[in-house]
Amino acid sequence: MNRRILKRFAFKFNPIGKSRRLQMAWDELQLYKSLPPYPYIVPFDRVVLDDSESRVIGFTTKYVTGGTLDNPKRPFRFEYLQQLTRLIDFLNLDLGVMHQDIAPRNVLVDPQTQRLLLFDFDWAANGEKGLREGRDDVSGLMFTLYELITGDTQFTLIPHWDRNIDMVQDISEWICKRELDSDVLTFRSFLNEWVATRRVRNGMERYLNAPSRLT
Repeated sequence: MNRRILKRFAFKFNPIGKSRRLQMAWDELQLYKSLPPYPYIVPFDRVVLDDSESRVIGFTTKYVTGGTLDNPKRPFRFEYLQQLTRLIDFLNLDLGVMHQDIAPRNVLVDPQTQRLLLFDFDWAANGEKGLREGRDDVSGLMFTLYELITGDTQFTLIPHWDRNIDMVQDISEWICKRELDSDVLTFRSFLNEWVATRRVRNGMERYLNAPSRLT
């Protein structure tokens, strides 16, 4: 007896009639399909074509059932933070890619492996192309961790160019509103040390001269 294994995929379609969003969608497609496989990135599947009009209408990725970190009832593990720092270092310092939209809504949890998976690269920069002020991933992760732990979303209302990492890093006490597997100080200390390392090692220069830049 032959059994058919059905696989599920997520489909992201290109907008029609909005030139700026269309360009962002095209840039995302070109960058996403060029990314090498990595444990903490949602795997790209394939480009989707409209046969009748011979045009690209979007792309598919692996479907992940676990939902995103945006769910306030989901416990947050210390290993998740470690995964995110490794992922950002890989994107920024190995590939020269800046995601520029690190946020709970853009991070899925694979329930089978307990790995975090980043998606939505529509704001991503490749080297200097598409690089935007105030959207660096180091700052993005600091604001994300603060939001995840405290549930405070006030900083998401501030334009990126007006935000500064010190706004949350200098808050003396983060009031915990989420289930954690370690105390808040452990999370903050680890992230602060990582941020300091990225700052003192010429992070932007290393980003622009990443050894495995996408072409």
